[in-house]
Amino acid sequence: MKMRKFGKLGIECSAFGLGCMRFTNKEVNGEQVLDEEKAIDIIRTAIDGGTT
Repeated sequence: MKMRKFGKLGIECSAFGLGCMRFTNKEVNGEQVLDEEKAIDIIRTAIDGGTT
């Protein structure tokens, strides 16, 4: 995973992030979104891949 400096703080963070806004088990605008187990699997995979 590529790391980058975050602003002027000098903190390093991953160059890629994971948006989790739609990680729910509800129907949104007639479209079924991810259930909790699938969302957890995706988050764990991102963390294992180096996303911070």
